Amino acid sequence: MAEIWTQGTQLFVSAEDDKGQLQVVEVEGVTDFSPPTPTKNEIEITTLKDKAKRFMNGLIDAGEGTITLNYLENDEGQSLLYDLYERDGTAEIIIGLDNGYGIGIEQTEDGYTLPEDRGWFIFSGTIKQFSLEVGADSAVKATVVIRSSGEPKLKKKKG
Repeated sequence: MAEIWTQGTQLFVSAEDDKGQLQVVEVEGVTDFSPPTPTKNEIEITTLKDKAKRFMNGLIDAGEGTITLNYLENDEGQSLLYDLYERDGTAEIIIGLDNGYGIGIEQTEDGYTLPEDRGWFIFSGTIKQFSLEVGADSAVKATVVIRSSGEPKLKKKKG
């Protein structure tokens, strides 16, 4: 088996724009991506009879994902993320892994389809933060934090 290289990873956003039209756009300028880390909540089930605490797993908390960008003010994907942040919109974040570099998403009338000859990581959520960082002798950076809702999914490349 071959490792999957990070170079060649692409990030897409699927969401309704402010007019209610579904958009699927690539986000340019991505320099780093930390996916959400799902963890199971713990439920204490200790009784008075027990001599030590007892627990069971609860619901999955999907966590947060963070995207770091070189800020590009005219990029359609970054503009959509900022618009979603401002209006508390939800988005589906779609990561195309390098094991199928250049294979894009096929948009359909009612959404999109993901080609099976590339690996994908998908999660839904709300844009919790969109902040800019400006430093001396540096490109302007943007940090986007997405609060995941539901379970993230990893779709492996077939074939």
